Amino acid sequence: MKCKKVIPWIKAWLDDELDPARAALVERHVTSCPACRALAADFGEVSLAVRSFAAGPVPALDVGRVLECSRQRERESARIVTSLRRIAAAAAVILFVSGVGAWRQWFDDRPSADDTVASLDPVLDFLFSDPIGADEI
Repeated sequence: MKCKKVIPWIKAWLDDELDPARAALVERHVTSCPACRALAADFGEVSLAVRSFAAGPVPALDVGRVLECSRQRERESARIVTSLRRIAAAAAVILFVSGVGAWRQWFDDRPSADDTVASLDPVLDFLFSDPIGADEI
């Protein structure tokens, strides 16, 4: 038998998954072929390692613990959301107060109607005064 035909069956042969006739053919080839014997040894080491991992007990799922962790994360998320809302409210208050302050300052610094008329007095005096030398005419 040729290596090309045996190689796909070596793993099944190691796991005792072949029918007796085919297992005998693979065993005969593996014992006579050094390359396939080395491949079978490698597959055997891998299979042994995989079986050693699967041999351990699988821990039971503690549903209560999972639910408690979920509730704890919900509480932490709620605290974070509450904190962010407080920060947003504080920022809104600060913006409102500073906006009112800026608005009041703008209105306080703006010239009033009385200031405008007072500032026009010299101009009006000049326009409606007697021209120079008008008394002499």
